[in-house]
Amino acid sequence: MCGYHAGVTVNQFRILGPVSALHGEAEIAVGPPQRRALFGLLLLAEQQSVTVAQLQDRLWGPERPASCITAIQGHVHHLRRAMRETGRPAAGGPELVSYPGHSREQASYALLTAPATVDFQEARRLAAEGRDHLLRHAYKPALASCRRALSLWRGEPLAGLPMTSYLTIARNGLNEMRRSLRHQAARAELALGRPAIAVEGLQQLWNEEPQDEHTAVVLSVALCRAGAPSRALAIIDGQLERWRAQYGMTPPDMVQHRNRILAGTFDAARDFDHTAEPWW
Repeated sequence: MCGYHAGVTVNQFRILGPVSALHGEAEIAVGPPQRRALFGLLLLAEQQSVTVAQLQDRLWGPERPASCITAIQGHVHHLRRAMRETGRPAAGGPELVSYPGHSREQASYALLTAPATVDFQEARRLAAEGRDHLLRHAYKPALASCRRALSLWRGEPLAGLPMTSYLTIARNGLNEMRRSLRHQAARAELALGRPAIAVEGLQQLWNEEPQDEHTAVVLSVALCRAGAPSRALAIIDGQLERWRAQYGMTPPDMVQHRNRILAGTFDAARDFDHTAEPWW
């Protein structure tokens, strides 16, 4: 489990929701939103050093204040003190290290963390594990890995931060990971012969993002398996109409998918061939 090793309490660092840090069950005082944003940026760097110049751009963008370097140094000072209160690095505690540069902007920082203590890294590992299980047609372990990964989300990633273009891109990437995990879970449920459960999860995702064609196709497959081909056809027809209106064309693969819905020619092996990337 993320954050625990052989019964020894260590730290947990979380960005799949509000940015926060825990030492055991106790919350570490990270600080105000801008400091939490800096903390989130260092976690996103995955132990790689980030220069002060990069932090300025990622925290403020082009509208950075004149005092931004001083602000970064102050935030680092408070974060380092908070991290040290959780334990020495040699005992499994985190470490916020500094590297000198030829100028103040070229100095850099890195947040070193113990394995399996950062939630989005653990979610990514579990997602890869789930894909490997799907490739081997081990559907129950695949579903278990996906569910464990999805349980790490506590809301909108990086919630409560002053968003910049960099943080927005990072949030979108984390949301894409979650979407992919929900698709994987649905495929596992379908392979296990539980189309109604797959439809329930995919319908919720579709309600959240009704223009996502990947979800549209996977949901249409689940609906056909659940005995509702007319609902599946309506979803695909809506996607084709959107393509015609926005792009003046229709994607051939989706047209072929529609024809297979009409003909009722779904094939289990083709629909869920995990040895190759599906077209959607």
